[in-house]
Amino acid sequence: MARRLIRFFRRPFSDQRLLLRAALSVAAARLATRILPLPAARSAVRCIQPPGRVSSRASVERLIWAVDAASRAIPGMKNCLVQAVAAEAMLARAGHACELRIGGAKNESQEFIAHAWLESCGRVLIGEFERERYTPMAAPRRADAPSAQR
Repeated sequence: MARRLIRFFRRPFSDQRLLLRAALSVAAARLATRILPLPAARSAVRCIQPPGRVSSRASVERLIWAVDAASRAIPGMKNCLVQAVAAEAMLARAGHACELRIGGAKNESQEFIAHAWLESCGRVLIGEFERERYTPMAAPRRADAPSAQR
C-alpha cells in the first residue's frame, strides 16, 4: 500500500487527478451495478463524472489506463462489468464514442458465463477476452440514452 501511495505522489498532478477520477468512477460503478438495474447504473455512473479540463482533454488510452490502474489498486474492483461501466462513463464525459458490449458463453461445466467489454470502432478498449468464445448480446441502453426513432 505504501509503495502505491509513493508511486501515486511521484506522478504528475494531471495523472493524480485522472487516477482519482477513475477511482471515483470505478467505485461508483461497483456500487451502482450491485444495487441498480444495468441501464440505471450506467446513467448514474455517468452523472457523477465531474466536469473538468483533465478528463475532457484526456486521450482514450489515458482514460483506459486510469480505469485499469484504479481497478487494480482498489480491492474487489477488478471486474469486467465494473470496469466497462466506469470507462464508458469517463469516455462519454470526455466526448469519446464507445459501446458497452455483453456476451455470453458456457464454461467447461456447461454453466452460463457472461463477460462485458467496451468497444470503439470495432476495437476492444477494456475487457480483453477470447472473441470467439462469447456470443454478443444487446447491452441494455442507458436510462438517459435517447430512444431509437422508428
